[in-house]
Amino acid sequence: MFGLILKDLFNLKKQFIIVLSVILLFAVFGFFKKDFSFVSSFMFLVLMASIISAWSYDEYSKFDKYIATMPVSRKNTVIARYILSFILTALIFLTVTIISLITKEGENIIIYFALMCASSLIFNIIAPFMYKFGSQTGRIIILVIFAVFGAAAFIVYKQMMTVTFGSLKIPFIILIVSAVLSYIISPLISVKIYEKKEF
Repeated sequence: MFGLILKDLFNLKKQFIIVLSVILLFAVFGFFKKDFSFVSSFMFLVLMASIISAWSYDEYSKFDKYIATMPVSRKNTVIARYILSFILTALIFLTVTIISLITKEGENIIIYFALMCASSLIFNIIAPFMYKFGSQTGRIIILVIFAVFGAAAFIVYKQMMTVTFGSLKIPFIILIVSAVLSYIISPLISVKIYEKKEF
């Protein structure tokens, strides 16, 4: 399973270099504006796009046909990608938390935690569709899901401008619980889909 995670990391290496360059550019912008909140939010968005592109690499290289001939279970192949998603999302959260503490914007950490939960939830919703329909058809579904979450995020943001954090506790708890449950339900669905898939 560790080898499967490394495989995705190697495939995404060039993309990560580009992403890090863009993030660095925005970080410089944030430094002069003295506001890193946008940079942090952008990092979560780019992370999701990077992980999702892993399916495109697999389809292009015919990896699914290759791995089917190896002594690796399809379940482990699926679980490895979920583990990768969790590790990268947690690393991004740790990074933006450190940045917030350095720039004395510690009050934003709760927002970044919510972004981490939302990113995890989005990935776990998208993953079964990617395993079922592939990257090409899956991209259309991804656009719809991002549109829905984008609209929801905008509504929540507008609410945060007019209400106290106390009134947002229930939605925040629901988001956390949903993210945790999605890490249980989504892999089960994806494994069933992938095990029945023919290559």
